[in-house]
Amino acid sequence: MKKDDTVNYLIIPTSNKLNGYRESAVAIDMGTARFAAMVDTGGNVTIEESRRVLDICKEVREGRKDLGFLETFIAVMVKKYVEQWYKDGIEAVYVGCCEGDFLKLCNGNKNSYFYKYGIFKSFVKFVDIFCKEYGIYVETVECDESYTSLSNSLNSDFVHSYGDKNVGKMTGTRRDREYYSADNHLVINADVNACINLLHKMGHNLYVAPDSNLFDYITLL
Repeated sequence: MKKDDTVNYLIIPTSNKLNGYRESAVAIDMGTARFAAMVDTGGNVTIEESRRVLDICKEVREGRKDLGFLETFIAVMVKKYVEQWYKDGIEAVYVGCCEGDFLKLCNGNKNSYFYKYGIFKSFVKFVDIFCKEYGIYVETVECDESYTSLSNSLNSDFVHSYGDKNVGKMTGTRRDREYYSADNHLVINADVNACINLLHKMGHNLYVAPDSNLFDYITLL
């Protein structure tokens, strides 16, 4: 996403150190209720629900599909997204899940389809492969996603890292798995909030065009 000087953007600024060498980026927040939430620096949101992946996992368990089919499905899914990012001029992709967090994502359940069949690992692997094929910078294991779920993206909270001292109180509150209260007047989808915070953490402002679907994920109280 390249900024158009003729458009009046809503700017959601970062309080972290600005990234001066990449203008457009996508952040990915992974989970189980929603397999992946993706937000770019133009405020364009894409949600990949878990249902399609879970349906195939069940077929694998029942012997109607094999793991190769599941791996192929993940690869095709990721390639579709990467091709679109390339067309949109995306220069960097940040995956907000480190390898050590895969079991945590499954709530410690080693019998979870996502953990048992290595779904998250496959997704991250293919993001890395296809982004490199298209010349898009990708950061996965090195990307520290701490505090992205706790910080208030709409108020540009500083997004801290593990081990930071004097973190202080966030200006918003995570209500539940679905929503984050930015204040007494605004609620944002929790996964979208985490993605924006990941972009902020990596030093990106958001320049949200009036027709961005980000507004569909923010609600007035």
